[in-house]
Amino acid sequence: ETSNYVLELPDELAKRGIHPRFHVSKLRPHIANDDALFPNRRLADPYDWGVPDDAEWVVDEVIGHEWNGNRIRFHIKWNMGDTT
Repeated sequence: ETSNYVLELPDELAKRGIHPRFHVSKLRPHIANDDALFPNRRLADPYDWGVPDDAEWVVDEVIGHEWNGNRIRFHIKWNMGDTT
């Protein structure tokens, strides 16, 4: 006997590398939304970046950085022109 379950995940989750095996302690019964209590409520879909998960993002330039305690955050200019 096992304490794990393998779930049938939607294709979108499988494409993102979500592993389908979960320990029983991490699972709960699904309780559907009560539309009478929450009319027209819909959860947002995960954001679609519009590129395959295996796409490469190329750094054009590191334009700055900042420290937050002992962690560093880089400001990047990407080859497509975006900055983060």
